[in-house]
Amino acid sequence: MNKIFFCFFLAFSLSVLAEVDKKTTSLDLGDVSEGEIAHSSLNLDEEMKIIFISCDCLKAEIRTPEDEGPFVLRIQLDTSGYQDRIRQTVLLADRNNNLLEVLVQANTRP
Repeated sequence: MNKIFFCFFLAFSLSVLAEVDKKTTSLDLGDVSEGEIAHSSLNLDEEMKIIFISCDCLKAEIRTPEDEGPFVLRIQLDTSGYQDRIRQTVLLADRNNNLLEVLVQANTRP
């Protein structure tokens, strides 16, 4: 019975994911010192909501436009305890549930 349920769940999940449009973009924060809090932002074409953040070291918020400005995704990455290359993800969804994956990257140095 569990195998049948699992197969049904897997088939359903794959069919849902097949209908979702996903785009990917990246924010490279460059070289930062270990322990530094790095900031960046990304203008969004439309209103979106944050549905996933890959690590507690990464903070993200969406600022709504003032007047006619764009929606802005603001990123804050705490590099404490990291060495070498950091790669984290923020996943956003628009009102049609199309996804935008934002890959946040940085090189830490002592």
